[in-house]
Amino acid sequence: MHAHPDELKRLLDDLRPKYRRNIDTRAWVAIQVFAETCADLEDALVITKMDDRIAWRGHLRSLQAMVKERIEGHLTIETFETLAEIAGRTWSAPCAGLQRQLPWVTNADLRRIAERDIGSALRALKTEEVKSCLILAGSVVEALLLDRLEATPEPERESAVARVKEVQQRLGQAVKFKGAPASWSLHEMVKIAGPTGLGRLAKRTEDVAQLVRDWRNYVHPDRERTETRSGDHLRLPDAMAAVALLEAVVADLTPP
Repeated sequence: MHAHPDELKRLLDDLRPKYRRNIDTRAWVAIQVFAETCADLEDALVITKMDDRIAWRGHLRSLQAMVKERIEGHLTIETFETLAEIAGRTWSAPCAGLQRQLPWVTNADLRRIAERDIGSALRALKTEEVKSCLILAGSVVEALLLDRLEATPEPERESAVARVKEVQQRLGQAVKFKGAPASWSLHEMVKIAGPTGLGRLAKRTEDVAQLVRDWRNYVHPDRERTETRSGDHLRLPDAMAAVALLEAVVADLTPP
């Protein structure tokens, strides 16, 4: 269960009338729950302004000290209001419409990687950290597609590869798909999982994939330098396209 900033607002509404008098047992409970909720929210906050970071850390540490020592009247109600305001303004929903839990992913290691990186990719997009978002979103997409491809019986996968190769040869496109799925490019994974191959991805997902750069080029600085030498640098739309692909893949692969 993930905490939500609205919980701080409800606790604050309950605490205001009690805090201006002597702090009774019920008020102490509300203060303790407020501090615990702030701590639960901390990892989901995207605080980009230095003043906000300093205010959050200072107020929260003071609140935690107050709870630990039970120092009555140590803080003003404005401390609680500031924490609630910063949390409400900077909170980034861990899932943002996507499942954090992906129980349908067969391989435990790939499931752990995908579940970990979804929230991180979305937070990177919110703060416009383009390269981080691109790599993290790509990690999730690759993990999900690799899991589906590896979980597919080999004869079925080989038939899908043969169908895609036939179509590409007719269109005069390059044919690869060499080695195991783990060695394929993003676009090769999408093609085999798509309508012509295994039918796990929708045609619109294939179309979105054409807009996404191969994020593996940007893990190593020299490869990024080579890719961007022409002036085609990473931009926010690249990150947005990567997250759009991530959302589409999750939606397509989630069982009904």
